[in-house]
Amino acid sequence: MENGLIDKLKKYPSGASALGLGIVGLGSAWDGIGFKYGEKIFVLTIGLSLLLVTTYILKIIFCYQSFLEDIKDTMKGAVVTSLDMAILIMSTYVYRYNPELGRTVWFIASLVHLIIWFTFTYYRIKLGKLLEFHFGWFVTYGGIITVAVTATHMGFDPWAKSFWWIGLISVVTLLPVIIVRGIRLGFENKYRITIPVVAAPVNLLLAGYLSGIFNVNQTAACLLAIAAFTGTFTAWLGVLRAKALPFAPTFAAFTFPLTISVTAATRFGKLFPSFSFLAWIEIAVTTISVIYTLYRFIEFYFLKKEQ
Repeated sequence: MENGLIDKLKKYPSGASALGLGIVGLGSAWDGIGFKYGEKIFVLTIGLSLLLVTTYILKIIFCYQSFLEDIKDTMKGAVVTSLDMAILIMSTYVYRYNPELGRTVWFIASLVHLIIWFTFTYYRIKLGKLLEFHFGWFVTYGGIITVAVTATHMGFDPWAKSFWWIGLISVVTLLPVIIVRGIRLGFENKYRITIPVVAAPVNLLLAGYLSGIFNVNQTAACLLAIAAFTGTFTAWLGVLRAKALPFAPTFAAFTFPLTISVTAATRFGKLFPSFSFLAWIEIAVTTISVIYTLYRFIEFYFLKKEQ
């Protein structure tokens, strides 16, 4: 029985953490948008996300070599940082009831992201895979901005701002290179699944900019919003195309870009109330997408028959 559990852990995909991130991000979005039962939804999604994320942490502890294989893989490794990103979002809820604990969890999670960030980069260089760009890399390199998005009231504004700037430089550097590579060489099916992730970095930049750690310039906010809404629309088209492809655990990577787009739209709507309706449209689309992906993940990992 014990060996059976270990074998199951070895096969447990890094995409599970990405799904956990998308789920808790959805709960945070419902909470932030002002829905009457938003906090209850947030608590429910924290529970579901903890189950997915904790299982992957167990994989790291008991099946470390399998975890390293995930990190070394261009696709699987790109979404490993979703583990700490989910914890960053959870820490904002913990902060409400225990500020010191919430702040500590948040800071540790930000350090973990840096460690995974450098580890992923190290293996890309060591294995000669530095040029295998795809949109999934934004989970690692753009996802670092999640530290800034969740930094409200944490008391580490300079630290959080540095993550925002690192993320901005990463996005500006990688986005044109990845787009040109995709146009010139095309993407294999497994990489097409990651196209919706393009919505993540631009929406993270907007949500992070409006998190309260910056003195907001309305012109800058509007420019970021244009990029964010364009990214979100691209993600919606990408999701429709990706659903025609065979399901893979990394499919879960597109859930967070959709949920963070709601948070970004919500914060932008508070700055410009006439645009607040956008967040409600986005959260409707996002909720359907996350529930669908959760169903497909359960079907793929738990219900599929052994060959």
